[in-house]
Amino acid sequence: MKTLSGFRKLHFARPVPGTTLKPLADPYLPGAPFSSPVSRPYLAITALGLNNTLELPVFLVALFIIALILLIVLLVRAYSPRAPKNGERPAWTAQFGPDVLAKLPNREMPPRWKPERRAMVLLKVGAENRGELLSGEDPGRVVETIRAFQQDMGGLILDRNGALLHQQDFALSAAFGIPYPSEGREVAACRAALDVLEAGNEKGRAVRVCLVSGEGICGNLNGVRNAPYGVAGRIVSRAEHLHSLNGFYGTPLLVDAATYGKINGQALARPVDKIVFPGEKEPENLYQILGLNADSVPVSTRELVQHFQNGHQHYLERNWDWAMNLFRQALQIDRNDHLSRLYILRCQNFMKNPPGPLWEGVYAP
Repeated sequence: MKTLSGFRKLHFARPVPGTTLKPLADPYLPGAPFSSPVSRPYLAITALGLNNTLELPVFLVALFIIALILLIVLLVRAYSPRAPKNGERPAWTAQFGPDVLAKLPNREMPPRWKPERRAMVLLKVGAENRGELLSGEDPGRVVETIRAFQQDMGGLILDRNGALLHQQDFALSAAFGIPYPSEGREVAACRAALDVLEAGNEKGRAVRVCLVSGEGICGNLNGVRNAPYGVAGRIVSRAEHLHSLNGFYGTPLLVDAATYGKINGQALARPVDKIVFPGEKEPENLYQILGLNADSVPVSTRELVQHFQNGHQHYLERNWDWAMNLFRQALQIDRNDHLSRLYILRCQNFMKNPPGPLWEGVYAP
């Protein structure tokens, strides 16, 4: 029997309660009784009384096969790297420097960067007058300035084999020591930070940089093939907090104690303060890096650092008058040294309100 729609229908009578089904001939399978294996599903449906008409549209089977093929094709395309066109650079390679790319087999990104915990140095860069730059009247001009900033600063970081993590208008972050371990990552990060500061000064674009060392979780944090390489963990929040303190202290390059411990003896630095990071209990010293060696820094800057270090030592020993005199000598060399002015105000405050006997240099405004 054929219907108008072209579908094949099988009709079965409902069983009468108390009666048994007798083997009947299947009109569509000559010689095969309903009790045969071929017709048992039809008998089961009829016996249960689910439906007395069973439709088997052929196009549904074809539709299922087509959908299955399309699903397989989509899965293959989603989990297979796209071959770059001639002269095209894959987008993910923009995150890494030449040394990292050279270590990758066939210069192809692994399917998934497995997240792992690794020691690294996190670098954050931000334009000092970020709000002013973003408030330009011409949107096209603002976008061009953003692109130039990211290309210039990002290129300097990649030249030092840092991994670019995040870029947002006039701010970006990078990490050193990932995705492969590297010796001297602190020195490399410090060189990149000084390069960024020098480039910003040359172009009249003052920037502030911070460096934080520690362990973090790095890898493909999204679980999607060819997703951007990222970093997570407490080191990220520490870097954000330290970068915000740059504006408070007026320092172009601020580093934590762990980073300073690795480059001590190689860099010209001065102590900045002792603070407690949010969520932590132990105080930690902060330092300002002025150069990787004393010879690369002007003589006047070295004299300023010497006066400030001596004044800071008297400050910790509670010799407020001696400390203020030394900080004033530093200001005579550079009247724009915001950190010396800050410590003069602290000394004046402590002369009126001396700290407690357990004070160890931690200042809580």
